Amino acid sequence: MLEQAKQESKWEREDPKQRFFEENILRWMLLILTRQPDAQFKLIGTKADLVKPPSLTQNVIDNVKERLNALLDNPDGYVELSQESTTALRTLENEVNGDFVAASVNSIQQTEDAIKAAIIAKLDQSFKMPKSFTQVLTHVISIRRTAAARATQQERMDSVIMPVSELCRDLKRALGVDSPKTCKGILRTLHELGDVL
Repeated sequence: MLEQAKQESKWEREDPKQRFFEENILRWMLLILTRQPDAQFKLIGTKADLVKPPSLTQNVIDNVKERLNALLDNPDGYVELSQESTTALRTLENEVNGDFVAASVNSIQQTEDAIKAAIIAKLDQSFKMPKSFTQVLTHVISIRRTAAARATQQERMDSVIMPVSELCRDLKRALGVDSPKTCKGILRTLHELGDVL
């Protein structure tokens, strides 16, 4: 009972932010790495505008790196890790020690660019979508939006669900997609990406 009281007292003295960080964020990252060792993270600190004065932003970044490195050096208390997960943690450690992006409410574009750069940097996990693919996707999205304005559910379904050949004819008329083979290839790729059913 005395030991439990000491433990609770120690727990209360700990910084609540530190406890939240360890119990939620770090634990979440480890659980992901345990299930999916090849997972990758891009650490972006949001709400940097709330750090006053702005010169303290680097101190916050250093503090987060320090906490992550402490966990990566001694993850035993959280979950049992496989060799693959340990390797993934080492990869994460390298990413942690790289550059952080600190974004404020006024720098959404900077954050978006950092995420895109992180995804595109992994060649096996991304590709730059050709202009024709983007045009087809934009056209399909406009068809969906038009359908959403229809009066009944049946009308909405009828205007969205169509044979591939009909969609290809529509794309040829609207965008000049020349051959059915090209059209089907673009649609298949967008389907595999989850953008087109």
